[in-house]
Amino acid sequence: MRQSAHKLSETVSFKQRFEVDPSVAGTHRVLVKFNANLAVALNSSLSLNVGVIDTYNTQPPDGDERNDVSLFTGVNYRFGGP
Repeated sequence: MRQSAHKLSETVSFKQRFEVDPSVAGTHRVLVKFNANLAVALNSSLSLNVGVIDTYNTQPPDGDERNDVSLFTGVNYRFGGP
């Protein structure tokens, strides 16, 4: 697993994560996952997020695609202290 986090400015941050999970069941299946997230702080409690998740399966179940990509957006609110 590899991951990194970057503060692009005072209010903008970027995180990414890359994982490779080989099967332990004796098959040659490998699951590869990549996540990326961009967050923009509007103030000390509220931020907006956008991200992507890409999952690749070398041996998916019959009828399923090998690659699955999801795009998400969100609003985060932090309760309490800093």
